Order: sequence, then structure tokens, then C-alpha cells
Amino acid sequence: MLKNTIERFINKLSFDQWIIGICRADIKGILSKRRFDEEINWFHTPADRFLADPFLLRTDENIEILLEKYHYREGYGKIDLLTLNKEFKLLEANTVLDTKNHLSYPFTYHENDKYYLLPESAQNDKLSCYEFDNLTNSAKFVKDLIDLPLKDTNIEI
Repeated sequence: MLKNTIERFINKLSFDQWIIGICRADIKGILSKRRFDEEINWFHTPADRFLADPFLLRTDENIEILLEKYHYREGYGKIDLLTLNKEFKLLEANTVLDTKNHLSYPFTYHENDKYYLLPESAQNDKLSCYEFDNLTNSAKFVKDLIDLPLKDTNIEI
């Protein structure tokens, strides 16, 4: 009983704080050297939110990254798009998908000149597919793929 009370008290004093970063590195080089000494550009956020689960969307003119943005006061994650220039300076950050239910891990794939997202939505007991709209920088629902509470799903193409 006392142990549970102490654990609940400690949980109220702490919270998860994730952070993402980007660098110029070749993964093969990192693995072969068995060390990582590249300079990382970190994306710090205020303590009331965090960024997690980044997926590279495109690297044409700018660098576009889809990721989870979680606000503690809202209690759920949304999918955001970060647009960076080639020097990793943040140009823009926009929410592309907000279902009012927790979303994270926006697995992304490209097929037939279209970009698709399969964000984790295990709390909804399903895996849904969305198409990324380049004109509006938003994600449009395509269809539910599986009615199961899957976590961090990847597909092989």
C-alpha cells in the first residue's frame, strides 16, 4: 500500500520528455566505425510537449519530416510536418493530422507519385491509411487497413 502511494506520488512529479535531432551522417559509416561523432541539431521543445517518432518524407528543395507532436494538456499525439532548409533551420511546423485521438509513429511510404502515412492509432483498435496532400500539407483518410490495436507498424513494400 505504501509502495503504491509512493509510486503514484513520484509519477506526478515526473513526465516523459522526448527529443529528436538531425545530422549529416551515413548510417553505413556509423555502423562500420561503431561510433557516432557527428554534430546533432536538436529540436528542443517547451516542457509541456515533446516530439517523437520522426519519419523522413522528402529531401527535394527542403527537408520534410513527419513526426508525433504530443501536448500534455491535450493528452494525445498529433502528426506534424517539419520543414527544414538544407542547413537544418526550421522553416515551418504544421499539424497535418489530428483525429482527436492519440497518433504516433507515422510510418511513411511513397508509391505511384503519392505519399502515404500509417500512423499508430492503437487506442482506436485499428491501423488506418492516409494520403499526404502536397497542396494543403494535410493527410486525408484513405481507409482502415486492420481492425487491431497494432503498435509502431511497418510494412514491407
